[in-house]
Amino acid sequence: MLQQYAVQSKSLSAIKFINRKEELKIFEERFSSKKPEFIMLYGRRRVGKTELATHFIIGKPSIYFLAEEKRYLDNLNEMRGIMADFLKNEEFRMIKFENWVQLFKSFLDKIDRKIVIVIDEFPYPKPEWANPNNGLIYWEKQSGNVCFLGVSDNFKGSAPEDGYDLSILEAYKEYAFYLRDYAGRETPLY
Repeated sequence: MLQQYAVQSKSLSAIKFINRKEELKIFEERFSSKKPEFIMLYGRRRVGKTELATHFIIGKPSIYFLAEEKRYLDNLNEMRGIMADFLKNEEFRMIKFENWVQLFKSFLDKIDRKIVIVIDEFPYPKPEWANPNNGLIYWEKQSGNVCFLGVSDNFKGSAPEDGYDLSILEAYKEYAFYLRDYAGRETPLY
């Protein structure tokens, strides 16, 4: 299992990455844009979503966070620690944030270059910016210094009563990127 980490231009894997050139090209184009970017990467289990995300961030200022199904504040505080490590700022680690918008705003105010932020298992933190009513407004107001990549397999075939909200994917459908398996099976939601 991957560990949480903040990455600044170091290799994550000694294993050669095969295929996915088209997907990486699209991600690189989004990373190179002058505006903030939001990519919702979703697909069936075990098709390589996490591997693609971690390969994409090699050599880029980036943060990777594997969210877990745990208390809201536990995920929030863990991400705060990862951001503090990235910033090399112990004072940031001590700030008490009440919500994800405060955390991201404070973090992004300290960034002077483009950064990729990956949240794997995107629905678990249940951040308020994942709410379609808040999220689009929040990301559209950001500078071009952030490329956000949410990774999940929990949208497809999940029902709100199971704790997953398909309205997130519906609201972000223009940002949704469906990752097919190597055989190209299954139809994406969007």
